[in-house]
Parts: sequence; C-alpha cells; structure tokens
Amino acid sequence: MTELILNTVLIEDSNVEMELLKEILKDFKEIRILGSADKVTTGVNLITNFKPDVIFLDVQLVDKTGFDLLDKIKEYNLSPFIVFTTSHTDFAIDAIQYSATDYLVKPLNKKKIEKSIKKIKETIATRTNIYSQNKLSDYDKIAVQTQTKTQLIDIEQIMYLETIKGFRLTKFHFIGGKELTAVKSIGDFEKDLLAKKFEKINRFLTINPKHVTALNKEGIIEFKENKYVEVSKRSLRDLMRKLNIIE
Repeated sequence: MTELILNTVLIEDSNVEMELLKEILKDFKEIRILGSADKVTTGVNLITNFKPDVIFLDVQLVDKTGFDLLDKIKEYNLSPFIVFTTSHTDFAIDAIQYSATDYLVKPLNKKKIEKSIKKIKETIATRTNIYSQNKLSDYDKIAVQTQTKTQLIDIEQIMYLETIKGFRLTKFHFIGGKELTAVKSIGDFEKDLLAKKFEKINRFLTINPKHVTALNKEGIIEFKENKYVEVSKRSLRDLMRKLNIIE
C-alpha cells in the first residue's frame, strides 16, 4: 500500500508561530512541507507553483488576509485542504464559507494539529472509497428518490435536510427556496453528506455549514436567504465545538 504523503504549505505572518507550527509538524511523517510565506503575494506564488494538498493558513497576514489569498487562487482550480490558524474566533463562519477543513485557534499544539490531519486523512479515505465503489461519476451530486422519480441533486445547493416527523421521509431545503421530499429516511443520506463536510445536528437534522451565516446562542442556526432552524442549546454547543468555534 502506498504511503500517504500530504504536500503542505504554511502561510503565517509571525516567525514565532511559523517555527512552532514547523516543529509540531515534524512529528507527522505524512506531512511534507514544501515552503512557507508571510504575505498574500508570496503565498499565492508558492501555492500556484507547488499545488499543495494542504495549506495551513493564518487569517491576518502581513499585507492582507488569508481570505484574500483564497480569493486569488480560485482561478487556478486548486482544491487543497485549508486549515486556518488564528488568534481570533471571529472568522469561523467566514472559514466555513471557504470550505475550510478546520479552524484552529492559537496557541497551537500537537493535539489540535493531529485532529486536523486526522480529518484530512478521513476525508481522503472516504473519497477513495466512493471512487472505488463507483457510486457516482460526479462526486458533487447525490441521488434523491421522490414519489415519482429519482433526481440527481447538486450537493452544493443543499442548505439542510430534516426528517418529516412521523414519517420515513426527508425534506431537503435548497438555495433559492426550493424544497424536495425524499421517500427515504435522513439516515440514508448521512454517510455521503457527512463526507462532504455536512454536520449532523441530531437524528432529525443535518446541515451544510457552508450556507450558515450565524449561530444564535438561543439555539437558532441562521442560513442564507433568511432561513433558520431552531435546535437545543446543547446541539448548538456541539456544533460550535465541531466547527472549532469553542473548545
């Protein structure tokens, strides 16, 4: 079996934090550091030249922000795993919008980094499994069976899905206000969707964090287009932990 190697780039404006991150990553044999930068300009050059598998990315850089860097590399059709490293908790929702694999709040330590690398390896293993089973030639779609037909749904368009209580049915809610009722339980979709970074809130609700705009402490998850769902405060705290907004 081929040993997994994750070609990695580090973008960090603090020399102290950069050296700490390099020291921690030495303990992970699957990580191969290709280079480092402290600015958006040099970071973009580094990433487009090396096309890394993983980017450890600080939010606040010397010239601009990590989000500015991600905007600039969009045109290159790269899809690295992004692990944000920052001293701020304020940008977690923004990180979700950019499909970040993880959001680590400094100070960094081996346990936090290990958790992120584990997420990356699990995602790679899931993708490999899906490919080997030839479930769908287009990984960004999912088959949803309604009462009349089976539709191939663009996963990116799903805001959330919920159980229709009392029935073995699932209602999908999409960007643009469209809804669709599937004649399967929510559990039948979870494996594929969780592999796409969806989050299971409880046995009745699974969400796409990419479309979340706010988390209200009273137990309300807000989405784009003024959509929202109410959950228990405990479920909300669990979600915030999964998204590394709180420890």
